[in-house]
Amino acid sequence: MRSNRLLSAGGLLVALTALVHTVAGTHVVHSPLLHSNLPQPLSLLLYACWHIVAITLCLSASAFCGRRTLD
Repeated sequence: MRSNRLLSAGGLLVALTALVHTVAGTHVVHSPLLHSNLPQPLSLLLYACWHIVAITLCLSASAFCGRRTLD
């Protein structure tokens, strides 16, 4: 029972991190990155990495919150 609480707490923490990454980070990091003086391939690579991190955080949150036991 305790492990379920720990996994749920971890999932909620990851979900909060994903929310901050997506909502707050978009205006602070994401938009200035696309308008910077970096070469376009590098800028687009960092843009893709930004989205990969967002997707990974969301999938991690759903995996932690959806898991019921520590088999």
